[in-house]
Amino acid sequence: MELPTPQRDQAIEALRRSKSQLDKTSLPLSELNFKTNGYFVDSGATNGVNLSNSFLLEKEFGWSGIVAEPARRWHKDLKKNRAARLKRIACGASQTLP
Repeated sequence: MELPTPQRDQAIEALRRSKSQLDKTSLPLSELNFKTNGYFVDSGATNGVNLSNSFLLEKEFGWSGIVAEPARRWHKDLKKNRAARLKRIACGASQTLP
């Protein structure tokens, strides 16, 4: 199934706004026909924006998910920048933060 031209053009324009590391968002989106309302798990999320492989999915395509970041220094920015649930993971143990 191919997207109609207006939707395809919107999807391509959204990809131009991607913050993804090494353009890692483009292939999954194109393979999933620019799916909306999906679910992601993003590990090593840092501040949730810079080099984020899930920022575009959440903000432009309506996906939800979990972002995991062990470094506490990023948690404040991550909570501010993202709607996804934050998981702090260290050495196999996990804790959901409020």
